[in-house]
Amino acid sequence: VDEASRKELERIATLKAQVDEKEKKIGGLDAENERISQDQNRLRENLKTLQASPEAKALITRLVGKLNEQETRMEQIPQERARLEQERDAAQNALNQAVGGFKLEKRL
Repeated sequence: VDEASRKELERIATLKAQVDEKEKKIGGLDAENERISQDQNRLRENLKTLQASPEAKALITRLVGKLNEQETRMEQIPQERARLEQERDAAQNALNQAVGGFKLEKRL
């Protein structure tokens, strides 16, 4: 393989790695969202079992605070996911163009 072809193949490999990285991050956000959702169900169940005693008030405040933090994060995840999807799509388009335009040069 000549030098120009080798460089183009390296560029294609880099673009593919960028697409894969975005896919991995999107998967991570989906998993995070699922974990938060499961944790919120657990927290809500815990809140239901607590009585309105003074001792429970502190725990209720803590659980509600955690729920609020998680809700904020769950609101951020779709925005981050959309951004990553756009970046992934742009990287995929660049990869497709690079692969489509690649011509292997041979020297005899």
